[in-house]
Parts: sequence; structure tokens; C-alpha cells
Amino acid sequence: MARTVYLKDRDTVTELAKRFKQSIYPLAYAGKLGIVLFQFPPYFKYDRKNLHTLLEYRELMNPYTIAVEFREASWLAPDNQETVFHFLRKHQIPYVCADEAQSQTGSIAFVPAVTAEIAYVRFHGRSLFWSLKGVTTSQKYGYDYSAEELASFVPSIVALAQRAETVFLMFNNHGSPAVKNATALRKLMSP
Repeated sequence: MARTVYLKDRDTVTELAKRFKQSIYPLAYAGKLGIVLFQFPPYFKYDRKNLHTLLEYRELMNPYTIAVEFREASWLAPDNQETVFHFLRKHQIPYVCADEAQSQTGSIAFVPAVTAEIAYVRFHGRSLFWSLKGVTTSQKYGYDYSAEELASFVPSIVALAQRAETVFLMFNNHGSPAVKNATALRKLMSP
């Protein structure tokens, strides 16, 4: 259901948000909708205007909870990180703790932060193809986490669970590695 839309007209944005909310209503009604993910592209850089844009998106999606995932390093730069997390906490917007391949092109480091009642971790994988142009989705996201890599997340997930009411874990490393990795992490998390 992922779709990229570039919008400038406020009326168009409002109408699309209304239609989107209608389309996900059955999930919400059935108690199957956790959050609505807003994953921002690398050109969505940290600044005050973009911080307040998050509030606009939250309002557009009301009554649904949005979570935000950044793909540009300025959001977690040492001078900005605490401001960003404080802002998200103040407005109860869940921050998405993403694990992704680290490259020299502005990758976000994995930071296990809780900014609302919901914590959300996304596992994108660490493919060497992550930041390359012209690669297939399978090349970019077809990563199989090792048992050691998965085990390294357990302390962070436990800490998130101690501070959040709900923790979502999502494997976005496409294909069979996602199912295999989710199953393996579930076993690691079991007492």
C-alpha cells in the first residue's frame, strides 16, 4: 500500500488524507491498525519548518496515530537529536528506530528512543546495495540478519518495552529473510 505523493496544494493534501483514512478505517475498526507510518525521504532535512510539518501530518491523520521515520542524518545530528526527541515526546509522536545499512550518504544510525506510548523498530537490513542507484528492491532490501546481529538488538528492544506501552517490530528486509529473521528474533525474545 506504499505510495509516494508530492503535494503542494493544501486542499489536495486534505482530500487525499480523507480518502486514505477512509481506506484504512476497516483495519482500525477491527482493531488491527497500530500506527500510520510516515517515512520521510533523504531530502526532508531537519529544520524548524519540517518539525512543524510533522504536526500538520499528525493533524491530517487524526484520529490515527502517526509514527515518523527519517532517512536523513541531520535529524539525529548531535546538535539536533535532543531537540527532535523532545519535540516528538511533547507531541506524543512515535519515533521509528530504524536499522539500515550505514553509508557515507547520510544514513541514520540505530537509536533506540521512546517518544510516545508506542515504540517502533524497523529492520531494513544492511545490504551493501542500500544507497546505490539503479539496484533492484531485492538487492537493496534482501538482507538476511545473522543470529549475532539479531541478538545484539535484544537489549535495546527490552529497554524500549520497559519505557513504552506497545513495541512494534517490523522486518522490511524483503522476501524470505524477513520471515526467517522475525521468527528467529521472536525465539531470542522468548523467556
